[in-house]
Amino acid sequence: MPELPEVETIVRDLRRLVVGRRIETVRVRLNKLVRTGPRRLVRLVTGAEVLAVKRRGKFIVFSLSAERYLIVHLKMTGQFLWGEFQGVWPDHVHVITEFENGQALLYRDMRQFGYLLGLEAREYAEWLKSEEIGPDPFQLTPAEFAGLLRFKKGRIKAVLLDQRVISGLGNIYCDEALFAAGVHPLCPAHLIEEALARRLHEQILNILKEAIRCRGSTTRNYVGLAGVGGEYQNRHRIYGRSGETCLVCGGRISRITAAGRGTHFCPVCQPPVGVSDPPGS
Repeated sequence: MPELPEVETIVRDLRRLVVGRRIETVRVRLNKLVRTGPRRLVRLVTGAEVLAVKRRGKFIVFSLSAERYLIVHLKMTGQFLWGEFQGVWPDHVHVITEFENGQALLYRDMRQFGYLLGLEAREYAEWLKSEEIGPDPFQLTPAEFAGLLRFKKGRIKAVLLDQRVISGLGNIYCDEALFAAGVHPLCPAHLIEEALARRLHEQILNILKEAIRCRGSTTRNYVGLAGVGGEYQNRHRIYGRSGETCLVCGGRISRITAAGRGTHFCPVCQPPVGVSDPPGS
């Protein structure tokens, strides 16, 4: 699933391409992906000007004229493609948005887990409340981040993955940040001392910034609007490297399950402080 760096990369590309342009037509080819109904989406979006494109956690939010909103969650395999397709669409394209300049923005989703919403202003405000999207990592000060952890008794990996606590983080960047900070993924969040919590926050931001500069990580399906993947997967220090040699200590990288996700860590660099269950549980 695309995480904060991948979604941020897509949002920045979308801003450059569609802000200030008017949507001429919208065609929905797979109704189930539009949770607010395909006809309603077409009515709300057709003829509107794109005023802004923003990221809220892992959501992409198009702010349109007349206080209307198009919201997209890519889930596992959702992609946006941009260009002049002349009526010839790639496989698995489910929503086609054509602009007045003859170019089109395609929503492509092989596994069909992503979804779209078309909302008016009041509905958008209600949606924000119902989703309980937590603060963005870039919005939190080190002290605020440490304060969040202080009251969370869950394991740190699960806390970081909880979009109601902090939005945008996923499996890849949680593993990378925990390794960089020297924090075991099963450590109870409230046992992390403030100095270490501040270090974790710093590493989260550093890794996210670097991943954004590299246009994200392509480990499976993620590509940007030009159909090109990211490069940060070439800089992963821990994620996906189970059984390989740790780049810091030379030990063996382990893989366990934490918060229901495959989790990579180094038993030497990330000592199990406060972890009552044995590694591998």
